[in-house]
Amino acid sequence: MAHLNIEQAVHKSIDPATMDITESMDKAYIRHLASIVESSEDAIISKSLDGTIKSWNKGSEKMFGYTSKEIIGKNISLVIPPEFIVEEQNILERLSKNEIIDSYEAVRIKKNGEKFYISLTVSALKDQTGKIIGISNISRDTTSRKKTETNLIKANLELAFQIEEKEKRADELIVANIELVFQNKEKEKRAIELSVVNRELKISDRQLKEANKELEAFSYSVSHDLRTPLRAVSGFSSMLKKKYESKLDKEANRIIDVIVDNTTLMGKLIDDLLTFSKMARLEAMHENIDMKQLAETCISGLMQIEKKTDYVISVYPMPMCKGDAAMLKQVWYNLISNSIKYSSKKDYPNIEIGTI
Repeated sequence: MAHLNIEQAVHKSIDPATMDITESMDKAYIRHLASIVESSEDAIISKSLDGTIKSWNKGSEKMFGYTSKEIIGKNISLVIPPEFIVEEQNILERLSKNEIIDSYEAVRIKKNGEKFYISLTVSALKDQTGKIIGISNISRDTTSRKKTETNLIKANLELAFQIEEKEKRADELIVANIELVFQNKEKEKRAIELSVVNRELKISDRQLKEANKELEAFSYSVSHDLRTPLRAVSGFSSMLKKKYESKLDKEANRIIDVIVDNTTLMGKLIDDLLTFSKMARLEAMHENIDMKQLAETCISGLMQIEKKTDYVISVYPMPMCKGDAAMLKQVWYNLISNSIKYSSKKDYPNIEIGTI
């Protein structure tokens, strides 16, 4: 039985390790195999044991940038970065031990000097006696995959960092909430204590004035003391909402919204407490007051603040009143503001102000 010379097969870019072809095999079939190798997107290269390139298909030209005329007869080291040359020696040693080298990750260099990643499959070319006379390389460009893997690793590291930061902020928020609860309890205790004292003791005008001064100082102090933890809760909640809204689930975002809404409400309560404290220190002025006009003034001011504009507020004639205009204005402001607040869920609420 006659055989095709292995060196001829190499030059025709036909690459299995060994090939047993009878004289009767059709030459068209050989050309067909060569055409498959030549049109492959992978770089299919054959070389001698000393690294001299014997065959170079179209896939090799596209991948490395060298034409077959430029590269055949040159050493394979032309496309290997100097720092990776030792790999070729290791591959040759492994082939001599009949090892299979498949999907070997390597770095190669193009004609323009650009380095890129490949997945390399290497097999030995043997003669009829089994002696290794050459080497076949099949290379696939994996640069895009490598970049994707690198980007994925970076993204995972960034995600881990973001999660760690979120946990830190969550811990700080928990501490702030605990402090706020403690402050609220302390405020309630003090308020109860003062209320009990005021109900049970009959004190003189002088003692009453002193007690009122203490109450004013207490309200002012408590209001200012509460702002520090409240700012922390409000600030960290807003930061958490802004930075991690897209990463948190629906329930977590709802909880953050509840915290933000309640800190806003708490801030308003503190403002009201401070306003009350300031008013309590003023001496009451007694003068004739048009109550209808005073109520309409408060409504006008509130309408500039409220976002909802579909309220119907009717003010009926009211008798003149004698008292302190500034204090009564605050009373009207609070009453009308509460009316708007607690009717906000109704469609087209109608609020009526007058006397019976």
